[in-house]
Amino acid sequence: MVLSTTILLAFGALTLSVMLILTIAYLWIYLGHYSNITVAVEPTHAPHTDKVIAYKEFDGDFDEIPTKYNEVLAEYPDHISFGIYDDYKTDKFEGKYKIGVFIKGIKELKNGFTLGKMIASKAAICSKFAYTDPIQIRIGLKNCTQKMNLYADQNKHQIKTFVEVYESNCAFYSYILTDKTE
Repeated sequence: MVLSTTILLAFGALTLSVMLILTIAYLWIYLGHYSNITVAVEPTHAPHTDKVIAYKEFDGDFDEIPTKYNEVLAEYPDHISFGIYDDYKTDKFEGKYKIGVFIKGIKELKNGFTLGKMIASKAAICSKFAYTDPIQIRIGLKNCTQKMNLYADQNKHQIKTFVEVYESNCAFYSYILTDKTE
């Protein structure tokens, strides 16, 4: 009786250990830690370039950005959203930025928003990340910007502006380069 109880306890402990390892592996894959990310210098993403945008300007801590996205998307649900960070520094965590959405024209502009045109550049360090759940965006942003920062450092590129665009299932990131490196 004691031997069978010991065997059952050992088998149960082994099973739980294996299940825990599989759960951790699943979460790492699900969150996108193992997604292939490519980085290259190319023109900004064509479907977003020179499109009409509606945005709000903010100045503050970058920790507040998700809240600002929620505010903008509450006004424009089901729109492609973006963030533009001028004078971007990879080690700076506050400053001026624009959060907004792509719109069809001036008729769609709502009160409190500014009308503009999305930035276009022939030379930008670009990357993208496919996602199926909004929780994956944070991991994708971190992984893409780490690779983009490394690429910029290795190739001595100077970043002028950071642009992020969020479609329903894919995020596009671009570091617009200064005139010195374009």
